[in-house]
Amino acid sequence: MKNRRNQKDNQGSNSGCSNIHSRCNSGWHSRRRCTSRLAAGLLTASIGAAAVCGTSFEARAAAKYDSRWTDPMSWEDTIEPELLVETDNNMIYQQLRLCMRYRVIPEGDIWDLNQARRVKMPLEVMKKLYDGGYISGYLYKKFSGEIWDWTDLKDVFDPAWYYNAQKSRLAGIIAPNDYVSLTLDFIGNGMPNGWRGSEDFDPAYYRQKYPDLDKLYGDDWAKYYNHYILYGLFEGREGVKHAHS
Repeated sequence: MKNRRNQKDNQGSNSGCSNIHSRCNSGWHSRRRCTSRLAAGLLTASIGAAAVCGTSFEARAAAKYDSRWTDPMSWEDTIEPELLVETDNNMIYQQLRLCMRYRVIPEGDIWDLNQARRVKMPLEVMKKLYDGGYISGYLYKKFSGEIWDWTDLKDVFDPAWYYNAQKSRLAGIIAPNDYVSLTLDFIGNGMPNGWRGSEDFDPAYYRQKYPDLDKLYGDDWAKYYNHYILYGLFEGREGVKHAHS
């Protein structure tokens, strides 16, 4: 009886833990997939419980208890197997909605799951997440192929600020209040050349501040804006130099 009680207590403790591990030292060949899918199936309960208890999620963390599991698993890894199986759009929506609602993953992970890992992300689901305010217009339109408007780029672009910064080049060509044309100019010229589009984001500073990004992107300036919107804000990275920096 005592052993069963201890086992039950351990199971209760482990089910709410965000440290989910992928490999067992035994010869169980399906261990990673089964563990991942079990974790994905419990995603609703575990995320909700953590939110109620005020627990924050870490992308990766070591186990806080004695465990036979050896390798930590990210939340992106955790939900991937469940999204890969045949499931309906509502299940995909519910899992991603919870992830975004409780800030389990950055928006960039949704894009990465689709582009790098080939996990299906139906446009219907993306539209529903966008309409519900769970993902940005920037991410949604990357999926839909629509052209961004200036509000989709608000984290890196302010049309009035951009016009004043580029006034010598744009005066007489684009009107100061023509936000559509200013946005298209920023997308077509500003982002590829690393021009600053607002007071809130300086791509040159962002590149200098974070050598990991410089090593990854080099002179591909547009990717620094993309990283800041999809990952940087979530990770708490600085977009501009502050007085304390």
